[in-house]
Amino acid sequence: MGSGKSTIGSLLAKNAGVEFFDLDEVTMMLAGADVADIFSNQGEEAWRTWESQALKQVVEIDERVILACGGGIILKSENREILRSQFLTIYLKTSVEVLMERLRHRRNRPLLNVADPKAAVARLFGERRELYESVPHAIIVTDEKSPKDTAKEALAIIKEVSVNDYK
Repeated sequence: MGSGKSTIGSLLAKNAGVEFFDLDEVTMMLAGADVADIFSNQGEEAWRTWESQALKQVVEIDERVILACGGGIILKSENREILRSQFLTIYLKTSVEVLMERLRHRRNRPLLNVADPKAAVARLFGERRELYESVPHAIIVTDEKSPKDTAKEALAIIKEVSVNDYK
């Protein structure tokens, strides 16, 4: 949410010559509803279940892909295991301040539809930080980087690592 994963993921996929998937988009297609509708009508846990199913579908694709995942994907241990074992996972680490600047005009984020969005983001980040840092093979701090520079750095990481065992 605000780290630039969709923008950077699509740039990276173009540069790497592979297909790009945004897991939120895959999840919404699978569920037949958008994230706001699912959160309001079924709740966050239903979204997480749909999201896990979408991740499993992407794993079944028999080619290398770039996959952008939402921040809540790491909440389920089975998803963390899939991300660690089936993908070369890169965490786009972004400070709360930069996230808030990037998200200031976005109204379609269910977890930010609260009285104090900055406090909500800080709380989520604090609760998830250990999980965010336990899954990836690499971490890129994005605060001072353009999406283009971040994508270049990610591509360099991919080229550095033997990706034979990853999507």
